[in-house]
Amino acid sequence: MYGLGLIGQQDSTGYNVYHFDFRGSTVALTNSLGTVTDRFTYGAYGELLTHTGSSDTSLLYNGRDGVLTDANGLYYMRARYYSPELKRFLNADIKKGSIDNIQTLNLYNFVVGNPILFVDPLGQVAGIDDLILLGVGAATGLITTFASDVIANVATGGKEAGKLQDPDKPEKGGKGQSENHRFAGRACPCGQ
Repeated sequence: MYGLGLIGQQDSTGYNVYHFDFRGSTVALTNSLGTVTDRFTYGAYGELLTHTGSSDTSLLYNGRDGVLTDANGLYYMRARYYSPELKRFLNADIKKGSIDNIQTLNLYNFVVGNPILFVDPLGQVAGIDDLILLGVGAATGLITTFASDVIANVATGGKEAGKLQDPDKPEKGGKGQSENHRFAGRACPCGQ
């Protein structure tokens, strides 16, 4: 059963709900009561490391996106077959590589040699996983904000930026930050 990706599976044993990691790989199955019946772990290149439980499913590595696991251990990624044991596709990519990115010249290469950052559930084009991009963007924003606050705090003796001092301690001759409409260490967007 699909919604925004794979949701569950109905078979003769009942209904199972799929649970995925940030890459779209099945990490657990639960029954209709919410009890975990199966758990799965994978290596970086999609090799199945562990499976506890007895459910039989072909939607494992990148299963949320429809990648099927054949009985022979190969993953069918719609355009071609991938071998997690060999860590490469078994047939050439129909899209030719670019001299600008040497890794793309190997037409059997899986996710340009970087399965941590890239995904390729269609077997045609490696792309950066949206969730990874979101996480990298959020982390970059937090680090940049923190670094600029620390630099401003050192440069001004704690009188500027994020006011790293305790927000509930009153400043000299003033109110505590919580009374000054502070928002994430900065002036509140309302302008007060």
